[in-house]
Amino acid sequence: MRASPPLANVGEVRRALLSGDSTGGWSAIPLMGGVGSLATRVYIPDKGWTTRMSDVFAQINQNDNNLKVPQLGNAPLPRAVSGIQVAVGARNLQVPLTRVFLVGE
Repeated sequence: MRASPPLANVGEVRRALLSGDSTGGWSAIPLMGGVGSLATRVYIPDKGWTTRMSDVFAQINQNDNNLKVPQLGNAPLPRAVSGIQVAVGARNLQVPLTRVFLVGE
């Protein structure tokens, strides 16, 4: 992976991404070596953690159908997923490195 020098604004970020030039002050950034596994799962409110996309689609459909109820029709559409968990396993780790990210509003 490569990283640019510090950029001052969004315009500089866009120019750096569009140029494709990774020689102008960019640095090589070693990431994690020996990765052997990558696992993800998502959190569906009121249901819990799942790895099945069919559970996410079912929640999306339920949220869409709830908008047809007059009392709920003016409410904003709730997110089907409110969290994502990523776990990376590597040879030099005793347990996978796990991080949870909230899905914002």
